[in-house]
Amino acid sequence: MNKIFDETSVIIENVNVAKDIFLLKISSEDIVSYCTPGQFINLKLLEKKFPFLRRPFSVYDINKNKMYIEILVKIVGKGTEALSLCRKGDRIKILGPLGKGFSFSEGSPFILVAGGIGLPPIYFAYTRIRSLNIDYKFLYGAKTKEEIVSNKILNIPEKKLTISTDDGSYGIKGTVIDVLKKELGTNSYPETTKILGCGPFKMLKEINILSLKHNIDSEISLETIMGCGFGVCQGCAIKVKENNLYTYNMICKDGPVFNSKKIVWE
Repeated sequence: MNKIFDETSVIIENVNVAKDIFLLKISSEDIVSYCTPGQFINLKLLEKKFPFLRRPFSVYDINKNKMYIEILVKIVGKGTEALSLCRKGDRIKILGPLGKGFSFSEGSPFILVAGGIGLPPIYFAYTRIRSLNIDYKFLYGAKTKEEIVSNKILNIPEKKLTISTDDGSYGIKGTVIDVLKKELGTNSYPETTKILGCGPFKMLKEINILSLKHNIDSEISLETIMGCGFGVCQGCAIKVKENNLYTYNMICKDGPVFNSKKIVWE
């Protein structure tokens, strides 16, 4: 079992990086040393009574030298709004690292696919892939330009990055799945290629279809409401197929990263 730590930390920095999207740097003494791409943390503000339950957030990046974790927060309700208003020095409880992350094999190329706020685990995977000097292509899409995190922040080599927006206000017009279809259709990728994806459920389902069509592997990070983060409350069950039998896995404990072929896409 992975080591899990319960830390009382502080907000180091909070920056508005896109419409209703904030990049938070959070101090960490232990979690930062054990966290791997695809894992998540559960957090709760100490100075505010709301939200009562901890909230799960995929890790966007880490800095082991300066001892901090980064997450992206998009305002979708009162809990995320409270996080967006955090200031430097605010105290926060973080629990992690939680869940199972992505797997990496040296030498095999990766296609990284991030849709909207599904960016964090894919960006964290990108940092690992670059450190291993593995070839990759990064595809990033959102509904509109306002929701795109600038590459001045991402700092991904332009020749490796393709950005798309549904309305065509920035980059290529179309969904990130449209871009992925073109990428797979116009380039010759070996069967050892792996797709890593995170975003809306419909997008991940399409990734699975494309990976089957092109006979390449794919791992996807699922996002859902989680009550505990340990699989105890069983509030994040997903139907899967294992050894030709249907059963249920807990996204928080057995995931959030799964081989896409394992999921029963209903």
